[in-house]
Amino acid sequence: MQLDESLNETQLNEKFNMFFEILSTKVGVIRKEECPNCGSDLKLKDGRFGFYWGCTQPDDKWTEQVSWENINKYLPKEVLGLRKYFQKLYKDYNKRWLTGNGKFKLKGYDGPILECDNCSSEMQLKNGRIDKYFECTNPECTNYRRLLSNGEIAPPKMKPLHMPDLTCLKVDDYYVLREGRWGIFLAASKFPENRETRAPLVEELLPYKDQIDPKYDFILKAPTQDPEGNKAIVRFSRKAKEQYVLSEKDGEPTKWKAFYRNGRWVTADEQSSTSADF
Repeated sequence: MQLDESLNETQLNEKFNMFFEILSTKVGVIRKEECPNCGSDLKLKDGRFGFYWGCTQPDDKWTEQVSWENINKYLPKEVLGLRKYFQKLYKDYNKRWLTGNGKFKLKGYDGPILECDNCSSEMQLKNGRIDKYFECTNPECTNYRRLLSNGEIAPPKMKPLHMPDLTCLKVDDYYVLREGRWGIFLAASKFPENRETRAPLVEELLPYKDQIDPKYDFILKAPTQDPEGNKAIVRFSRKAKEQYVLSEKDGEPTKWKAFYRNGRWVTADEQSSTSADF
């Protein structure tokens, strides 16, 4: 039994319902007195992650996954091919799954929709490990936008900016300015081969000021060094959720920091509440 992507929703439902009818005649096969825990019978079951053996005793939670290489002992060949096809669809598209009554259902997306700022395709709301986000449905586009805690959608990300004049410190490569969850950062252009990343210096951004996203214009107005001549580094405060600059000396942060407040950069000394305008 073979399926292809040209099948419509009705045909897919018919094929998958046929599959589960065949499966229902085979799931439940018993292996007599083979449970390694209690010696009871084992029953072939179909779970979320594929077929497995489970003990028939309710209090015994012993299970054993059945490999694809061995499952053909218990199920017809056409069911195996269809099962693999079903798992591929579930993994690739995440739109086809079993309903509670054991029937297959092809379900369309009915949630909020955005237009992708990268390729103009449809973006759909997803549940991530940490929070919700909108993901582009175009397989060739990797764009996504976070859903913020206040219910607003995060603004579009800055497109990666190649900086060929800025060479990496640890690998034979150059940097690309990227925007991540915690603000802008520098990363090697040949990712994932080269995984070097670091925070940018303010002075390193200035030669590219005409190419940097306008929403980061305020960073280009930040001081390039502290009063002692240490270079200013662009950082992100997760607590305040804002970009700021600080300086380092011999690899250690100094007490000097500067924040963007009311349209201007001001310093903030950790040991006093005084500030000075730039």
